[in-house]
Amino acid sequence: IFVTQVMGQFEEVFSSFGRELPALTRGVLFAGRWMTGVGLPIMVLLLVVLVVVALLSRLGYLRQRLGVPLERIKLALPILGVVFQTVNSARFFRALSMLLEHGVPIVESLHLAGLATGSSLMAEAAQGAAEAVAGGEEIGAALKQSGVFRRTHTWVLLQGERTQHFPGALDRLAANCEREAAVLEKHSLSLVGPMAIAFCGILVAIGVVACFLPIFQFPGMLH
Repeated sequence: IFVTQVMGQFEEVFSSFGRELPALTRGVLFAGRWMTGVGLPIMVLLLVVLVVVALLSRLGYLRQRLGVPLERIKLALPILGVVFQTVNSARFFRALSMLLEHGVPIVESLHLAGLATGSSLMAEAAQGAAEAVAGGEEIGAALKQSGVFRRTHTWVLLQGERTQHFPGALDRLAANCEREAAVLEKHSLSLVGPMAIAFCGILVAIGVVACFLPIFQFPGMLH
């Protein structure tokens, strides 16, 4: 409203004198008009699409078809992608440790642990690892081939399996991932506020400068 109404009046005044607004003011005015005329409807449409996708995901319609691509997009996000991967790894290792502790066969445990993460990508990787283990592959090597788990995690599992300390390796990895996920989540959330304030401050500064430029130039137009 500020951009379109206030700066719009500056544009009318400058046009009556046969002059153009400063370049920065014209750019801000164009951006404001684009947002109200085109950007706002697009944002509303995207919001509706996101709500529909979220509802369909809860109902399970998209999880089977688009679950893996959506998970890859989430993991590719800066900062948040690392948080998602660490949380999913912690859930997987903890679930796998509990299942093995209660005597569930390793192949079935891998499959169930992947499902316990709630991640379609992790469940698919765990299923592939279960099939590889059923064929005689080592657990750490099978998880490494999936490309979903960190190399350091699969190396620890591989060494634990070879030294007959696999349950302990799982417990240590689960505990480390849980601590790391808590720290990452805390730090990522602590950055949201300052980043939002800085972004809004930059927008306000640009708007103020764009508004004052015509005022500074207006006296020269009267001579």
